Amino acid sequence: MNTQLRQYILPSIVGLVFLLLLFFVPTLSAAPDSLDNFVNAIQKQYELNKTLTGNFTQVAYLKQHNRQNISKGKAYLKKPGRMRWEYKEPEEQVIVSDGNTLWFYLPLDGQATKSKLSEAVAPDSPYNFLMGKGKIRQLFEISSVTLEWGDAKLRYLSLVPKRGELNMAKIIIGVNRKTFQVEETNVIDYFGNSTRVIMSEVDRESDIPDTMFNFVPPKNVEVIEDNRD
Repeated sequence: MNTQLRQYILPSIVGLVFLLLLFFVPTLSAAPDSLDNFVNAIQKQYELNKTLTGNFTQVAYLKQHNRQNISKGKAYLKKPGRMRWEYKEPEEQVIVSDGNTLWFYLPLDGQATKSKLSEAVAPDSPYNFLMGKGKIRQLFEISSVTLEWGDAKLRYLSLVPKRGELNMAKIIIGVNRKTFQVEETNVIDYFGNSTRVIMSEVDRESDIPDTMFNFVPPKNVEVIEDNRD
């Protein structure tokens, strides 16, 4: 993965974590009709969910180069702030966070980049949802949207951060009206780039050990400290 794509994908992945934890919940038989009730149900379910594992397909689009990159692998998510993305295709990569430190490991390059997750999360940032904090109405302007190409079984919402985020101009989600599960998620930045993640074989009940989110660089791997001070 080249540097430009990596710099874009990492914040997008962080932004997607809370969405995946938030919406993959089959506990409601039907989504509430009004937007207000719908959002209340979203907040309630978010507070209940703790973990998620599943396979993913990631479609990243870089507008400047009119290029699309497709990756596949497995994700492990656990609130607050813990995640592990194991990319298997087209090349092996690992993104790991224990809630404090973020690692990006490229086995083929023999490099691991280490950075602080908190440096990108201001008190009023929408990324605070990832940390298990904040209320959806406090962080986003929420509206229903109609898409010409949309699926009738889905209800589409637009989430626009109240605090500007370079890598998150808005998020479009498509929620199944009957199962209350998100079937489409797209994070779009101010330059028109986008990252879509489609999950499959999702498990919301597994007790994921905290050790899954610890990363120790293998021997002879070059460690790069990403300090932004």
